[in-house]
Amino acid sequence: MSQWIKTKLGEIVILNYGKALKAQDRNAGSIPVYSSGGLTGWHNKALINEQGIIIGRKGTVGKAYLTYGPFWCIDTAYYILPNPSKYDFVFLFYLLKTLGLEELNEDSAVPGLNRDTAYSQEILLPSLPEQKAIASVLSSLDDKIDLLHRQNKTLESMAETLFRQWFILDSTGVSVSIDQIIDFNPKRTLIKSQDATYLDMAGLSTVIFRANGYYRRPFSSGTKFTKRDTLLARIDPTHVIWTQA
Repeated sequence: MSQWIKTKLGEIVILNYGKALKAQDRNAGSIPVYSSGGLTGWHNKALINEQGIIIGRKGTVGKAYLTYGPFWCIDTAYYILPNPSKYDFVFLFYLLKTLGLEELNEDSAVPGLNRDTAYSQEILLPSLPEQKAIASVLSSLDDKIDLLHRQNKTLESMAETLFRQWFILDSTGVSVSIDQIIDFNPKRTLIKSQDATYLDMAGLSTVIFRANGYYRRPFSSGTKFTKRDTLLARIDPTHVIWTQA
């Protein structure tokens, strides 16, 4: 592993200013238009005819976006172009995301990133071969994360379709009200001040169907539950568990 060189961002990159392009002035096309908030629309003409990194200048300060083809960067953002003799382009994108540029707001009214302030940020730069290796690993991880997100979306869509098919669209089913199949708060007696196992809402998880934080106290209020009951929080119904014991 070679030695990493300590330098400043302004020594290796140029933050170019974007150019205004109002929504009403855009024509239908395949060229992505980027603002400080990321992809904001499409146009039929590119401002830059190569790949670039877009960095929020006004509004959403310091956020970095990577595009691999021709694009238009409007005037609320900077853009950086490739310079293969100084840095690997994808490595630079990931490096920029670690610099905390989002915290360098210098305008109290409208958030803004001053170019000289960005240039003054110290960075550590490995050799070009190491930059390429690091970029390859990080890109691979991002691809896997993106794949998992898409798989989750597909599974959610499948689950929704199945639910609708089974419980809504299936004409053989019988429509009933929920209180016909579920007994809400069944009446169960518990003697006042009797020592009992207690569970408050904080013990109900939104992630797993298991409760935590059982403890014992004298009974004063609440509802008695038993094995295999389903508990649903009244204040926040996203908290739900199925009691196994």
